[in-house]
Amino acid sequence: MSAKRRQPPRPESASIDHAEPRQAVTVESMLCVLERMAAAAGIDSPEALDAFYDSVSEEQFERAQAAWIATGPRAHAQHLAYQAMLDARSDQEAESLARRALELDPQCVDAMVVLAELTAEDRVGEFITRVEEAVETARRCLPADWVWWQFEAQPYLRARHRLADALRVLGRADEARLHFEALLEADAEDHRRVREPLLCCYLVQEDLESARALLDRFDGDASAVFPWGRVLERLLAGCPDAAEAALRPARRQNRYVEPYLAFNQAPPASKPERYEPGSREEAVHCVYILGPAWAAHSDAILWLRSQSHHRRGRS
Repeated sequence: MSAKRRQPPRPESASIDHAEPRQAVTVESMLCVLERMAAAAGIDSPEALDAFYDSVSEEQFERAQAAWIATGPRAHAQHLAYQAMLDARSDQEAESLARRALELDPQCVDAMVVLAELTAEDRVGEFITRVEEAVETARRCLPADWVWWQFEAQPYLRARHRLADALRVLGRADEARLHFEALLEADAEDHRRVREPLLCCYLVQEDLESARALLDRFDGDASAVFPWGRVLERLLAGCPDAAEAALRPARRQNRYVEPYLAFNQAPPASKPERYEPGSREEAVHCVYILGPAWAAHSDAILWLRSQSHHRRGRS
């Protein structure tokens, strides 16, 4: 059974509907078992771990997983939470799994968030309050010397990321940025890619100094979010010529973004969980991230529309 080691870079693509990529949770759910197996076998070197993971059969994994679940209610609850996030075939099944997890462990943070997602959809204030409670519960459970890649930290990071993104989408950028900044401080390499929604918050607030610092810090980022974010930053800085210059590489990075941000074309209702660079799916992701920032500045939208019009006129 193949799996990455505990500290690999997370997938570069980010989930649209949820803050945490599904693939990352899947890997984590496997590693929590595989690393127990490796520790029991006395294996700790990177090379030996990779070879060990590749050698584990499904039957061996299932036995080890059952042994982990049997260690106590907390492990059993976390397993049920993983099932709710990854394997449930319906919202009803996910809700049932989350409730069973919380019966076993009332501090199962992943189950708290799943239940908030499923039972507070039409009550935004309640959803925010419940995810805030999950974040605080997770914070209390963390050891003093925790680091971002530990299994124990993942539910906390997941819940705080979900809270931050919900606040951002609701237009509460001042609150969202504090959470995103804390997540970035905890993981300076930003494996969860919180830099993207954090850039949106800075641009919504017209905190151009912070936006430029973030753009420079991750200069060369492969996604379409940063080049299109730089276009808006240059416009807000009052530099239309520089914005026009920044528009060229943004178009090269992903040409499908422009009609969405210019409100000339509505993005699809469904949001892709994964995407390839330069694809239409990436453009939808880019609009999900940056759309609130552009929408907050109508002059920027009018400018982009004029650029689109001029471009069509030259073609």
